[in-house]
Amino acid sequence: MGQGVYFSDVVLADILTSLAKVMGDIWLSLLMLVPNGSLLAPPVQEGWLQWIVPLTMCLPYAARLRQCVIEYFASSSPSNKRALVNALKYSTSFPVIFLSAAQRLVESELAVENGPEVLHSPWHGEHPLLLAVVVNSVFSFWWDVTNDWGLSMLQSPSEHQTQVKQQPSSKSTQNENGSRTDHPYPETKYPNGLRPILLFNDPFVYYAAIGLNFVLRFTWSLKLSSHLHTLANMENGIFILEALELIRRWIWVFFRIEWEAVKKGGATMERTLVNEEVEIDTIFNAVT
Repeated sequence: MGQGVYFSDVVLADILTSLAKVMGDIWLSLLMLVPNGSLLAPPVQEGWLQWIVPLTMCLPYAARLRQCVIEYFASSSPSNKRALVNALKYSTSFPVIFLSAAQRLVESELAVENGPEVLHSPWHGEHPLLLAVVVNSVFSFWWDVTNDWGLSMLQSPSEHQTQVKQQPSSKSTQNENGSRTDHPYPETKYPNGLRPILLFNDPFVYYAAIGLNFVLRFTWSLKLSSHLHTLANMENGIFILEALELIRRWIWVFFRIEWEAVKKGGATMERTLVNEEVEIDTIFNAVT
């Protein structure tokens, strides 16, 4: 565990967490292709088979949690608890997955006992699931903005000062004799809630990304809203939710790579606040 985790592996694992539902559907697809299976109806799962889908959906989160633990033990500073807090964030996904699976089992049993019309009632013991989803969504949104994107909007003053120290305070230029000279960046005010170094010129891009991330983090509300209960259980509704999650993750990747580039770019990074352009190749070279 002392080797650490590559940034590219972290991004890949995070992307896979957005495909957790797809991974569960792969198992269902395999069951539909076996002998006596049907492509026109969901496969019948009984006994322990009912828990394979939620276990499969847990795999990306478990992999990401393991990476966080490796980062913690590989850190040169034992007092750094950031990786453990990140691991706690991913662990909040497991109650959501298993409570959701348990809820479906309860609904199936109620339908057998009382008829399918009982499924149209708004609640079937969903309060624990609602609490788990709120905790996971709020925790994840806060982490996206403050840690994955490095923005100060939801940070405490002490956290913000620690983060500012991670960003380069000067740029270095090479002289004719081969030596280098550091030029401190001017103390310039930056847009409220963001950070001193922004690689995208328009601050509105960051505010729009934060707003979209907040809304798309909470698309789970479609399934829990009684008047949209039918929509969320239709194939089209599930497809829409998955498409929205992929859009959110696509936006997340851009700003996650940008923040990593700002932290590791050092002298190659330029402040947009002084109107200096940053080539996209420089961003990815700084990360890798």
